[in-house]
Amino acid sequence: MPMSDWPDSDSSRLLTIVVPTHGRIDVTLRFLETYRAQSRPSHLIFVDDRSPDDTVRVLRERGETVIEPERRLYFNGILNLAIASCRTPYLGFLNNDLVLGSRFVEDSLATFERTGFDFLVPFTFEEADLDPAELERVRRFRVLRLRRQQGWCMLFRTASVKRLPAIPDDLRLWFGDSWIFHHAWESGQKMGVMMHTAILHQRHTTIQSDATFKKTGVHPVIEEDKRVFAERYSWVTTKRLGAWRLVPRYLRRRIVPFT
Repeated sequence: MPMSDWPDSDSSRLLTIVVPTHGRIDVTLRFLETYRAQSRPSHLIFVDDRSPDDTVRVLRERGETVIEPERRLYFNGILNLAIASCRTPYLGFLNNDLVLGSRFVEDSLATFERTGFDFLVPFTFEEADLDPAELERVRRFRVLRLRRQQGWCMLFRTASVKRLPAIPDDLRLWFGDSWIFHHAWESGQKMGVMMHTAILHQRHTTIQSDATFKKTGVHPVIEEDKRVFAERYSWVTTKRLGAWRLVPRYLRRRIVPFT
């Protein structure tokens, strides 16, 4: 269900950024520090998924908007909520474990306007690969066609993503980005990687903080999603995008339920 109190668009804030949280306030605050340094304003909304720590209190004390759904939605449910509720022309769905350069919002909006693309993702470095200061380096404008999904930082033209079917409720934490991107590919929407805009990603930080994951090396919700997916859904290849020998997984696919 869309939420009625979602922010409206105005002349200075054309982008709404939604960040799911579930613990690890230390990681979220590092993201927030880089968000607050942005050269162009946008709306920022945290959607808290029953954090076991004081994430909600800390963020609200810092003046941030935090939404607490009545039940756990997990990653995919929060993504569905963001898409249904967004009222600005552009929507960003970002992990809390990202570090942004100060022109991230400015460059993203300029790229949408300049290219007419429906979906964009930034070029990603893992944290060990790059000094955060390098995110401020000015790079030549360059957008490549996106061939593979990326779930930790997704930027949408809101009208385009609203045309796609919602992620099924029985997939909670896994396969949501696959669902979105492959349905977009199938419908012919234009998707690109911004090579001139980079971010740092602390991969799987929240997943690795889960108590069961620490003990067993597996995340219970992800394992359940994989079981549900295997029982109820299938991949259908609709187009090969390159030579299979040279580019593994270079496919256009969509997820379909078993009939």
